[in-house]
Amino acid sequence: MVRDGRLLQIMSANGRGILVAPMEYSSETKTWSISETNKYGDTVSSQTTQDTGQKTLWVGWELSDERDNQSYKIHERDTLTFLSLDEFRDITERPTGSGGTWETIQSDTCQRSG
Repeated sequence: MVRDGRLLQIMSANGRGILVAPMEYSSETKTWSISETNKYGDTVSSQTTQDTGQKTLWVGWELSDERDNQSYKIHERDTLTFLSLDEFRDITERPTGSGGTWETIQSDTCQRSG
């Protein structure tokens, strides 16, 4: 059984330095959520999922440019596939117009270090 709680995700992102993002779980809604903030404390992305298991789909948004106050929200989804206890694949997609199709914009394999 998973209880309500929070854990801290720390990751190194290409060109963006070290990112710290709290991940939370609500047992009432059975929902995981994660958001990133910039160095000023502004939320620059947010995603949620109710999936569990080896493959999960996260849906949310990120700002077009977190340094610009004229930025806008870009909807996206991430599919995380755990390849082992120490490695997972992250495929990021964005909608392509009104046709309901999604385009892969990034595909990374992430490994635990340490």
